[in-house]
Amino acid sequence: MLTLVLGQLVWALASQWASVTRGDSGITDIFAPVIFGISTETSKGAFYLFELFFFCGVVYFLWALKRSPFGLMLRGVRDSESRMAMLGYPVALVRYLAFIFAAFVASVGGVFFAYFTGLINPHSVSLTTNVETLLSGILGGIQTLFGAILGTAILKILDVVLSGITQRYLLIMGVLFLIVVMFAPRGAAGALMRLWDSIFSRASGSRIPSGERRR
Repeated sequence: MLTLVLGQLVWALASQWASVTRGDSGITDIFAPVIFGISTETSKGAFYLFELFFFCGVVYFLWALKRSPFGLMLRGVRDSESRMAMLGYPVALVRYLAFIFAAFVASVGGVFFAYFTGLINPHSVSLTTNVETLLSGILGGIQTLFGAILGTAILKILDVVLSGITQRYLLIMGVLFLIVVMFAPRGAAGALMRLWDSIFSRASGSRIPSGERRR
């Protein structure tokens, strides 16, 4: 909720500070860079590879951060702030650094969004955009890197497909969100992991000889 409030403050600032952001019209004529003599603005293949490179880099960065001692501290703060504070860890500093890392990842996505659309306006930081980001995390599953990627892919696919079928696609997406919250609290990634574990356990159980099962 705090993130949504901060997002609304940024949206209000971007809408009213017209001398810098140009108001609702936004900043236009944003072009993708030229890399090694290849224009990523005119070549879709070059832009895709350019974006894929940074995407893989960000994923690796988050994966390494999760497995680092700082990532362990983040898990400890998530589970029990009071216990981590009693152990002498700077809880406020850890949370502040986590916010900075999250903002860094979001800024990389924002740069490529501006390159892709060629403009940036206050609508990019509106409440609707912030809610879609929140829904992506919940739909895919929190506390896992794969869940964020999976949730974003599912949300965007449903947005494109359902918006072409019916004008009430937001209602369908809202119902889907309720179903996920009620029956899959860990999101789509958690549901897939449970399904994989059940299949693996059944396959492992079928390989055990009947005599050993009786023992």
